[in-house]
Amino acid sequence: MAEETNAAIEGLIEAGVDDFLVVDGHGYGAIDPLLLHPSAKLLAGRPLEYPFGCDETFDAAIIIGQHAKSNINGGHLCHTCSFEVEDLTINGISLVELGCNMLFAAYFGVPTVMVSGDKAACDGALSLVQNIEVAAVKEGLKRGSLFAFQERLSRD
Repeated sequence: MAEETNAAIEGLIEAGVDDFLVVDGHGYGAIDPLLLHPSAKLLAGRPLEYPFGCDETFDAAIIIGQHAKSNINGGHLCHTCSFEVEDLTINGISLVELGCNMLFAAYFGVPTVMVSGDKAACDGALSLVQNIEVAAVKEGLKRGSLFAFQERLSRD
């Protein structure tokens, strides 16, 4: 995760960006702080509550390492906030975890301009924002969340 985040930071530095807040959405453990680019500040640990340090002073949000919503074809470790939630919707539009993160940034006027993750997550981002930049870095092979998979294993 640190290497993928660092690749995004390097690209942003080349584009002239010089201030970065990296939020480890998994608390401690997804991003090794010793490997993170020295230009970045890291917000990690629990509890990690919305809005994750975001406010109107940010120019843009980039979501790295995103997974698809629960039970979607091609989702790698797909789930929606937890393995017990299948979907989150507003006015019939499936937002799931990715959309919720994009929505809280938008609340502060901060556009999400890029998403990386599995192909299904990138497809989900494009269904919400048609002109968003995406980078599919992997593609899942099975449908279903890890929770559903563990349930099947416990029955067999």
